[in-house]
Amino acid sequence: MQDGVPSLTAYIIPSMLQDLAVETSPNRHLVPAAARGYNDLFVEWCRKHDDKLRNGARTTSVEQRARGYDTSVGIGVREHVALRKIAIEKEARKAIEDGASQVLILAGGYDTLALRLSKEFPDVQFIETDHPATQVEKLKALKSGDEAIPSNLEFIAGDLAKNSIGEVLGDHFNTKAKTFAVAEGLMMYLKPDDNLKLLKDLKTLLPHGSQIMLGNMDSFEIVKKQEELAKKRAEMAKERGAPMRQDEPYESCLAFSDAPGYFTKLGLEPQVSYSYLGLQSAIRSEDNQAELAQIQETREHYYLVKVPEGKPQATSFVEEKVSNEVEKLKSEVSILSTVVKTPGEFQL
Repeated sequence: MQDGVPSLTAYIIPSMLQDLAVETSPNRHLVPAAARGYNDLFVEWCRKHDDKLRNGARTTSVEQRARGYDTSVGIGVREHVALRKIAIEKEARKAIEDGASQVLILAGGYDTLALRLSKEFPDVQFIETDHPATQVEKLKALKSGDEAIPSNLEFIAGDLAKNSIGEVLGDHFNTKAKTFAVAEGLMMYLKPDDNLKLLKDLKTLLPHGSQIMLGNMDSFEIVKKQEELAKKRAEMAKERGAPMRQDEPYESCLAFSDAPGYFTKLGLEPQVSYSYLGLQSAIRSEDNQAELAQIQETREHYYLVKVPEGKPQATSFVEEKVSNEVEKLKSEVSILSTVVKTPGEFQL
């Protein structure tokens, strides 16, 4: 993350979801209808107001971006982003049903979860933090679209690479309220020591019974590919004279097999996990899954941990899936009387 510069990754996420949600996409149902308008708003705002988007993104079509994602990160990356968001929303809803009265989103980027759920659950307090340079653009985009921010949703700017989560939240956070905290797409961009500090701070800050959902890359294997592609993108941008922004590099990883011990040592209780392959199983055939299993160790997994009273009782995760949630979204899409269209529709 560069000081004073909005996050490139934050822009890429809604852009991926916009690509996935076009009418001709077979997996468009993975993006909730309520999220699509926000994604469109954020993408168009960034493309109009950010002169340093990678590889001339202001002029590339939806089809070009989609193919670029599949080439640079791997086929299925857009679906993975949508599936991990489904998993997070599933656990957030369960937490609220179980009595959580506060939801904390760390490094929210252009995510839509707090915006959507805060309207649905007016008695729950939602707090979203992010780097100041990125968050200010999100707020400008919302204002440009005349999107009202619910009174139970608060945006707080802060840099977790420089300040503790306690310092960022200050008096805005209720330390007595059972909380569901989310760190989506954050941990791999923090150094290992910073990750440890963040988790220790959260364990101290959150009351017993609170939960944290977070993800990390399984290994650094994908980093090698990331570095090679960054060089290629820089060369392409230089040839065209297009502005080039530095990528945000991965700084840490957590092997799926090491996760239970890692969290237990921190005094956090493992609850459920969502492996990369487990998430993909909701939309892939058995043949596809066998192929994806070969790259499982280079991908991202998600974990739900609990702040226990005393020592953690559980020492391993229970693997969860999102098949039921995906089927429900598919049913909702099939009965919509109107469809949301985005520019540059393409056939997968």
